Amino acid sequence: YRAFRQFANSSTQENTLVINGGTIKGTNKAVWVQSSNAHANQANLTIGGEAVIDGDVYLWAPANGATNGIAVSMKAECIKGEVINALSDRALVNVNGVYSVAKAEASVNGTNYESIKAAIAAAQVGETVTILAGDYAVNVDVNKAITVEGAVDAEGNSLVNINGKLNVTANGAKVKNLNVNNGGSTAGYIGAKDVL
Repeated sequence: YRAFRQFANSSTQENTLVINGGTIKGTNKAVWVQSSNAHANQANLTIGGEAVIDGDVYLWAPANGATNGIAVSMKAECIKGEVINALSDRALVNVNGVYSVAKAEASVNGTNYESIKAAIAAAQVGETVTILAGDYAVNVDVNKAITVEGAVDAEGNSLVNINGKLNVTANGAKVKNLNVNNGGSTAGYIGAKDVL
């Protein structure tokens, strides 16, 4: 079943797990990190050194869960299974072979990405990139036939503000629910056909 379950529920202390050696094997999840409520302090997980994780690493927090979240630093070469990111507003990032989590800006098919650009790059033709609620000082370039949509509130009002340019250069691309402001300059460029 599970070898380690790190359950971060304390509102007075951080919860830290460091694995630097040995083999940890789990048939369901070898390591499960869970942060379950809005008052919990941060859960910290470090996997490195000579550790071998023979199974999956599962990261979980609900959408209304811990505001401090989960922080990880995991050497990819130590993990023999998958890293499953079930964090509602965080993206799994692999930089130079080390996994960490970062605030997500967008998602594609339930997978969170640390930037709008990364989500658009990952999206396949016909897929939808959903930009999470927030203000973004970026240019958004839609260069393939995908849908890019912003998060909305219960009344259908956009919760996404793009403070930069929107450039659409792919035929058949769809863009909706974005507030685009480029400080008085041209806010966007449409250089494609059949753009909605």
